[in-house]
Amino acid sequence: MYSLYWKGLIYPYLGNAVLLIVVLHLSKSFAQSPLSECFNSRSTWFADNQHGACMYGTSMGATGPQTYLIAASSKLVFDKSADCGACYEITGPNGVVTVMVVDECTDGGVCNTTFPHLDLAPQAFDILQDPHVAGITDTQAKRVTCNVQGGIKLAVGTNFFDATGWEIMIFNHRTVIRSVSFTAPGQYTPVQLPRQTYNYWRYSGPAPVTWPITISVTDAYGAVATFQPLTLSSGLIIESTSSAPQFPVPAPVGSSDTCPPPLGYNPDGWIYQDQLEKEYNDPALAYINTFQWSDWSYSITINWAYAQNVYDGSLCVQVTFQSGGAVQIGRDTTFAWAGAFTKLQLAARADQAFTGIRVYWKGSLNKVPISITTSWQLFTFDLATDLATPALIGGQQVMLTIQNVLGVNSPTIYFDDIRLIPVNNPTT
Repeated sequence: MYSLYWKGLIYPYLGNAVLLIVVLHLSKSFAQSPLSECFNSRSTWFADNQHGACMYGTSMGATGPQTYLIAASSKLVFDKSADCGACYEITGPNGVVTVMVVDECTDGGVCNTTFPHLDLAPQAFDILQDPHVAGITDTQAKRVTCNVQGGIKLAVGTNFFDATGWEIMIFNHRTVIRSVSFTAPGQYTPVQLPRQTYNYWRYSGPAPVTWPITISVTDAYGAVATFQPLTLSSGLIIESTSSAPQFPVPAPVGSSDTCPPPLGYNPDGWIYQDQLEKEYNDPALAYINTFQWSDWSYSITINWAYAQNVYDGSLCVQVTFQSGGAVQIGRDTTFAWAGAFTKLQLAARADQAFTGIRVYWKGSLNKVPISITTSWQLFTFDLATDLATPALIGGQQVMLTIQNVLGVNSPTIYFDDIRLIPVNNPTT
């Protein structure tokens, strides 16, 4: 027989499991530690999702998350395993999904970011975006409590165990873990266990532990779960079976509504204005670079910061094309242009008149010729009728292409003010 202590009350419990008492109580700062608000993020998908840096094992295994809707968070978010077991509700272009973090995304190409990035299992990514259209998508996300089944669980490591050295993993928790400590019989000062980068909490002596011990787990919002008294053994897995086996649900900050779908583009439509557009134009969102346009050109010589005889501003693009060469401007993520933009514009001039340039979107059959003279001209193309622009702009399939189709090298050509014209701002 053992008992559950809850706010000073004692409830008897009968069972044949390991002797276990689970105590949940709130610190006075709990109410001031709400869940996060919506934030801008980005998501990709990964296939090898049955193991991860959080060491939970297979998704449906004994210590697994019991869901295939899982994620690997970027280094910024993962924070040396502090994000293990966190749940995020993510809103994408096509839907909303809640995932649990089980791994760290170590892909330096897409995950080493200065903004939150979540790499998702295919089952989760499919809800947000069609993977056949794009392997990466802008999202909005917020941290939420995990809808786990049953009580908080504790697993004892198998590779490192004796009285002077052992490690445990805490899993199946509703909210993220902030700290783990223990006290031995007659001991009043808790021993804090350092968290390892692989999500285990380790005791490494030097003094041997006197069993049984009381283990206390504190979540990010100040709630404490206490397992007592315990005599650990290698490979032991314990689940709380009390009437209150989980951390309580903390109050959310602001609205509990689902985050709105991501905008996914700069609403001003700029692609090049003294530079390839790198960030959203709202200073409050300056840390986000998911709206970035990138240079994917080939068979050209290009200077993106030419400072003489510009069309507008202080810089323009200087290009010499080889035969068949192209300025290609792309972006990792996709967005639907219909309802947001109506036209594409760009200004151009050349050292000598040239008629070999075609403007089009890769993925479209409409390649529009332009005749470039030695004076600046502003060209405007209707996205629907002139360019037959595909429904989604971006990704590897649809990028802005300005190509020399003649069998000779071009003279030096200059481009400036490349922009998608917003529906509500038709002036050029």
